[in-house]
Amino acid sequence: MLSAQYIDKKTLNSLSKTSDKGLWFLLCDWAVIFSAILLCEYFFNPIAYLLCVLVIGGRMMGFWSLLHDGHHRLIVKNKTVNDGLTHLLIAWPLFRSVQKYGMQHAAHHKHLRTEKDPNMTLLHFKEFQFPMKSKKLALIFIRDLLGINFLYYFPKKLISGIRNFFLTKNKSSYLSSLFGDVSFSRLTYYLLIGFLLIYFNLFLEFTLYWLIPFITWYQFAIRVTLIADHCFPHNDKMYLTRTVKQNFLEKIFMVPHFLNYHTEHHLYGHIPCYNLKKLHHLLMQSEEYRKNTCVTKGYFEVMQQVTV
Repeated sequence: MLSAQYIDKKTLNSLSKTSDKGLWFLLCDWAVIFSAILLCEYFFNPIAYLLCVLVIGGRMMGFWSLLHDGHHRLIVKNKTVNDGLTHLLIAWPLFRSVQKYGMQHAAHHKHLRTEKDPNMTLLHFKEFQFPMKSKKLALIFIRDLLGINFLYYFPKKLISGIRNFFLTKNKSSYLSSLFGDVSFSRLTYYLLIGFLLIYFNLFLEFTLYWLIPFITWYQFAIRVTLIADHCFPHNDKMYLTRTVKQNFLEKIFMVPHFLNYHTEHHLYGHIPCYNLKKLHHLLMQSEEYRKNTCVTKGYFEVMQQVTV
């Protein structure tokens, strides 16, 4: 079990400083998404569309990474601008609440791999019980990639949420726990998106270029990341997290913005994503750290570690 004692205070302060890199990542992600859509429309064919889904789903994972930095106000120095960008261009497009994310994330870091850790609820599901037969895990991945898992679990979660809403007495508190910030600005945001889709007749394009990547490749990438971050055979607690050394394709299509340096992130959660790689190299200079951390070469190797 690691403790945050490997880096001197001066170096930590330097690594913790906010720069324009977070904003650059965000703008590049959106530029890549719109470029992929335009190119796919121009050269439309099954291969082009499949590639487009991978690109957009990968950029959604980029937003997943930037959501942490946005919540901690590490995208830009101006707090108002940071919060606006985080809501409008990161969290709400992913149907996420910054407020709810912050609550879950804080609990996850404070109670890592204990019963109070929100992520630990996953370990009660058969799909996250490891070690697992490789064929079973492959079938789970296939269902993710086809959108089957999302289409199966989301309606069940929705029905359960509606039922509990009518059963609970404090409805406003329940809505807040379920959706996070049910604010006027957030509702207006979605209403405006809906109006634009109706006015410009873009429902087909929205489905093809946002919903399908969201319920397929993005869900698959999230599962891979969750497994890589905290899942070990027999819930082994020798390691609490894992760092993954990515190849080029994994960086582009699956886990961008240094989200793979998860051990480093847990040790120093206030450091922005673009400094995690540098932090990793500094930490690896410590023999004690090297002995007590789990570093895996690629996500395929992770899956080999958790399957039989």
